[in-house]
Amino acid sequence: MRLFLPQRVLFSLIAIVLTACASSSMTPPTYTYRIEDKIRDDKDAKRLIIAHVNFSKPSRLYLQDYEQRVDDILKTYLQKRGYSFVSSALFEQAWQDAVRKHGNPFDQSTGKLNQKTYQLVAADAIGEMQARNDVDYVVFTDLIEREVQFTGGMSHVARWDGVTRKPPLQGPGDGIPAGFNWAAPVDAVSLWINIFSVDLTLQFQGAGGIEVTQAIDMKASSPKFIRRRAILGNKSHIEEGVELAMHPLVKMKGYPGDNK
Repeated sequence: MRLFLPQRVLFSLIAIVLTACASSSMTPPTYTYRIEDKIRDDKDAKRLIIAHVNFSKPSRLYLQDYEQRVDDILKTYLQKRGYSFVSSALFEQAWQDAVRKHGNPFDQSTGKLNQKTYQLVAADAIGEMQARNDVDYVVFTDLIEREVQFTGGMSHVARWDGVTRKPPLQGPGDGIPAGFNWAAPVDAVSLWINIFSVDLTLQFQGAGGIEVTQAIDMKASSPKFIRRRAILGNKSHIEEGVELAMHPLVKMKGYPGDNK
């Protein structure tokens, strides 16, 4: 039986603009999470499966190599809090079966996502998890790219999705010139989590910042931001992003937002 998403959830959610709530200049803005009563109140429904695909378009190529590392850290975090995981291979097989039936929702040649096809494929794949009767929720873990800016003045930091990060430096150099353009947009990465119950309703959505993925090239005659050589190598930054993204489903100690 093919299961379709309720009209209010109808995967228009894929096109949601990821915005942060307002905050003071010294506090990093946090993502406006969404949580439903079902997942908040059902303490026994803790059997999860992590989807091998994104809830939206695939992550940028330079981030895809790190997806498993982030998923593993998320798993460890949740297992310590009573959650268990079913093998992701089961969802991957169900997804592949649905793709053969409906077509691939993502066209790699154009970079476009067909939302109607995605809805059909996701509905079939999640529906298979419901039929198995050993999964309560399907978790989508997207590494999304943000555009951030560093502050001016004496202290240069970027703040987004609950984190505050200093500018990374790459290579030897004689210092950053006084006229350096701190207002230039810089790429950063966040973890965006969407959790669906197997009846195809969105139960939780959250995001947490991880790190800036560009560094100041100190070897250049005129220092500028370039892609970092080492990305997502700081485990504590990933752990912080996981904690932020899962709050308040799993409450984070010291959460920087209003809803603690």
